[in-house]
Amino acid sequence: MSITSTGVSKLPGASKADNDDLLDGAAAIAKYLTSLGLKLKPGAVYFHVSQHRLPVTRLGSRIIGSKSRLQAHFTVDGPKTGASK
Repeated sequence: MSITSTGVSKLPGASKADNDDLLDGAAAIAKYLTSLGLKLKPGAVYFHVSQHRLPVTRLGSRIIGSKSRLQAHFTVDGPKTGASK
């Protein structure tokens, strides 16, 4: 993956589904989380990222999220950790 002036470029060799899974920036992450029923603004995303509460990656000053990881993080059972209850 590489960063361009217009955002995150496509992953070389990745499927279209993998590339469609990426969210570039707090605004895109907030919009996606709102579509899941969590009403967050970009400022709240920055706050939760600073508190390490969201499963995202930082690339320099950019925040990159994955729709599938965020959705799994907010499921009823919580994130999949591999530990048994």
